Amino acid sequence: AYGKVCLGTSAEIAVPRLAIAAGTLGLFLANIPSLTLVLAVMASVNLVVAVWSLWMLTRAIHHADLLAGDRTVTEVSRGRIFDCALPIMGSTLLYQGMTDLSLFMVGLYCDPPAIALYAASYRVWAVFGLPQSAVASAIQGRIAEVYAQHDRNQLESLVRMAANLAMIPTVLGAIIVCGGAGVVMSTLFGASFSAAAPLLMVLCLVQCVTVALGPSEHLLAMSGKQRTVLVASMLAALFAVTVGWLLVYLYGTMGAAWTAGLATVVFKLVVTYAAVKSMQIRPWIGLSFRERPMADSESPAKPAHELSA
Repeated sequence: AYGKVCLGTSAEIAVPRLAIAAGTLGLFLANIPSLTLVLAVMASVNLVVAVWSLWMLTRAIHHADLLAGDRTVTEVSRGRIFDCALPIMGSTLLYQGMTDLSLFMVGLYCDPPAIALYAASYRVWAVFGLPQSAVASAIQGRIAEVYAQHDRNQLESLVRMAANLAMIPTVLGAIIVCGGAGVVMSTLFGASFSAAAPLLMVLCLVQCVTVALGPSEHLLAMSGKQRTVLVASMLAALFAVTVGWLLVYLYGTMGAAWTAGLATVVFKLVVTYAAVKSMQIRPWIGLSFRERPMADSESPAKPAHELSA
């Protein structure tokens, strides 16, 4: 079941972005530079991915019935597959919608030049977050495997190593951005886009904070606490909706940048607190990969089937 969830989560991360890129490229080739159409493409792709994921879950029921007949495999049922996969799918779509919400807000309250500046900085921010996404996706299966072995020390070392690896390119990118954000934007999009430098600096600095906190959401999702991730996504989305409108209305594109960044930080703080509180694991970056884990002084981890949702 965890292997299927890992595959499904990776597909939900990759497939929407590929489809969005293809749809945006089609709009560009058709000479239709409309933010409304781009957002419509994104919403349509998310809907298709959600329906497709539910269909894949129904197909997984057959495999659950086969595994249930194998005495070497325990605690496998239709209910467990849905209980594991549906919250992960929901949190994935909520998180993506939460970060994209700032685009809708900018489209409502800002003029076309401001929309272009924010959209350009938002694109660069998406690329800036690729190291974190790549490292986190690569360790999901390993997290489930180590957790099943009840080796909490190794599990903490794994997530902290992932945080350190993702932090290296993130910090290098932040140094480049902070040292010449205007040059970066003007090189990529044209001289007039150098005015988007402050927006890009805010988004990239926030990205450094989220990477430094570690892949807590993946740790929880692959350790039987996927509902905690869903709750964190709901809280962050609620924060973005309630606070974001005011920030964008008062401060325009800068308010949108802070909305996207702060909502992401809220999500990461909630899942990080949950990882420390419920699993006694520190997922954030450390000075050494071999630092003594907090779990050394704790009791052994409970098996997955003994953990409550």
